[in-house]
Amino acid sequence: MAYSIRFHMRNDKPDNDGRHALRLCVTKNAIRKYIGLNLSIDAEYWDRTSERLIVERNLKGDKQKEANKKRIADNVLLDTYKARAREIVTKFELERIDWTLNQFEDAFLNNSRQGKFKPYLENHIQTLRETGHTGNAKCYFETLRLLGYYDNKLDQRLFSDIACDMCVGSMCSCKSGITKGIPASIISRPSVQF
Repeated sequence: MAYSIRFHMRNDKPDNDGRHALRLCVTKNAIRKYIGLNLSIDAEYWDRTSERLIVERNLKGDKQKEANKKRIADNVLLDTYKARAREIVTKFELERIDWTLNQFEDAFLNNSRQGKFKPYLENHIQTLRETGHTGNAKCYFETLRLLGYYDNKLDQRLFSDIACDMCVGSMCSCKSGITKGIPASIISRPSVQF
């Protein structure tokens, strides 16, 4: 899996103080995703090759020393961000997840978008019906109904709980006669081949 994690200074839009935003740039399979870090830096102190802020030595003025301490603290923060990004990718690889850039961003920013599967699909079916896509609405409705027969707790399931093996399992149980109360009219219909 080809990926890279690096820091990128935004050159196009400096803020009112002339500082530039620093972003985390994650690249996977030649596709980039920029994640804002809420960190602004002076362009003259940014070293692109080492991706760190330049720390000066033997400063005499208090203002210069204070700015230098801030750059040292920002470098520590950058190291923390990079280590966290690598931990996330390592976790994905250990769990054998073919992660997307959006999944990485959610994990990095600790955004948990854990929506429930059944209400979302019911809302989608309603939208399809309202827009005149009745054929698609019927297919989604039948899929939801079959999954409901297969899994009694479908209304509690999150998106992360729904996997391909659950869909295949529901289709296989229909074919093998393990119906859990599914009417015979549904079982006799031709099922979708995976």
